[in-house]
Amino acid sequence: MIHPGAAGERFIAVGGPATSFSEMARILARHLPALAGRLPGVELTDEQTREGARTDPAVREGQDAARQARCPPSAATSAGGRPR
Repeated sequence: MIHPGAAGERFIAVGGPATSFSEMARILARHLPALAGRLPGVELTDEQTREGARTDPAVREGQDAARQARCPPSAATSAGGRPR
C-alpha cells in the first residue's frame, strides 16, 4: 500500500466470497497441522456467543475482537477507503 495514511498498517483484501472465521481456522489447520491444536474447533451460534459473553471474559473479548475485525476504523479511513 502506498497511501501515506496506511503506513505501518496491515490489511487483508479479498476479491472473492467472504470466508468465515471457522472456515479460516479449517484452512489454517489443513495447511499448518502443527498449529491445529491452537485453532478453534467449534463454531458457536450467535445466541451461544451472546450467552457466553455474559459470564466469560474470554468470550466477551473474542466477541469484541470479532466486531472490530469486521471493519476496523483504520481500514475505513487510513487508505482513503470507506466502510461498506
